Amino acid sequence: MKAGTLFVGFLALAWGAIHGVPLVLAYGLGHLTVLCLLYAYPRLARRGLTLTRDQSSTACEEDPVEVAFLLEQRGLLPLLAPEVVDRFPPDRVDPTRARVYPGLPPRSALRVGYQAVCHGRRGPYWTGPAHVRLTCPIGLFEAEWTDPETVAYLLVYPALEAVPAPELPHRGRAPSVGDRSPREAGQGDVPLGVRDYRPGDSLRRVHWPTLARRGRLAVIEHERQRTRRTTLVLDLNRETLRGLGRQANLEVALRTVAAVGAACLERGDRVALVAEGREPLWIPAGRGNAQLCRILEALAHVRAEGERSLPDLVRALAPRLVRGELLYVVVSDLERDGRDLLEALELVRVRGCPAQVALLDPETFPVLHKLSEPGHATLSEIAEALHARGVTPYAVKAAEPLGEALLTPWSARPKIRLTPTTLASRRA
Repeated sequence: MKAGTLFVGFLALAWGAIHGVPLVLAYGLGHLTVLCLLYAYPRLARRGLTLTRDQSSTACEEDPVEVAFLLEQRGLLPLLAPEVVDRFPPDRVDPTRARVYPGLPPRSALRVGYQAVCHGRRGPYWTGPAHVRLTCPIGLFEAEWTDPETVAYLLVYPALEAVPAPELPHRGRAPSVGDRSPREAGQGDVPLGVRDYRPGDSLRRVHWPTLARRGRLAVIEHERQRTRRTTLVLDLNRETLRGLGRQANLEVALRTVAAVGAACLERGDRVALVAEGREPLWIPAGRGNAQLCRILEALAHVRAEGERSLPDLVRALAPRLVRGELLYVVVSDLERDGRDLLEALELVRVRGCPAQVALLDPETFPVLHKLSEPGHATLSEIAEALHARGVTPYAVKAAEPLGEALLTPWSARPKIRLTPTTLASRRA
């Protein structure tokens, strides 16, 4: 269409000049002048245009992400049907578009955007740059403007699934109530009760109504919240890789560690993370959302490039554990590390630390998985041995929701044992 309009203008201009027809000549000049103005309009309008991106720098796998732009026209020309074209690599729809209709008046601003979904795997991404496409009043000519300042960094965390917090065996005189830690007297902000004054108590804690009623000093006693400690252990040995994509054993192990860590932090625990890839990974114990962000950020970057086996990592970690601290281990390849892990967890038990183990079922990771050789331990054998030693085992299968896999320990799950008699009765 552009070529046709240009051809008509040049034809009228040539016809009027050759045959000396002023009216046709004037039409040709006017036609080409209008085309030049239409061509220049979007290019002049973009001079006063600014674009600002507003986007979260972090997200989890499969989470929606709101991407917004502040489109501002500081010039005197209105923007007609501007379109923002952006690149969002984690999404399956790339590039994405946000349109403004019918337009943006001069010296005004408008917020536009779109919603993307992080279908891509965990890791760092760069979104943008964003392009703004402008058009002339009749839609014949377009101009595109790219703002390099709209490039943004996005870190995709492993998918965070809701799972129950690990249950601990209760010892001592003060069992836990529900999912919260036991209440004890000590330093804190929450009043626990009133007791008689003891030498050394601060006079600021005197409970004056009790003094007036009983005639003797009494002080307010505050609650001290006891905090559990949980250490998460992740296997990053390169020889344990199994499967492909998001259903690889490494990705399932990462999601398991992230989900259990989030559940423990939600309960109020102090959570630490230990792994060893190309370099040792150690996140000291902490609490709250800030600790969860530190753990997720570390999990988003890790790669299975380590040389140390999981049992050796547990042996090195055992002397650093505090009595009563929960050790949560995710086993990526139980056929390779199962038997040695039983011996390593004995060191943990000797130090008075409870342990729980999430066993990834090797039969559900068939891609790139070697056939089991004679003598390799099975999931049932390792789980029974762990249960006999006081360790709580969980069985996790590929593509199984973690909320279901970690809800019931392996020892409490129903088990079907097929015997020749059972098979004969089923066939009959």
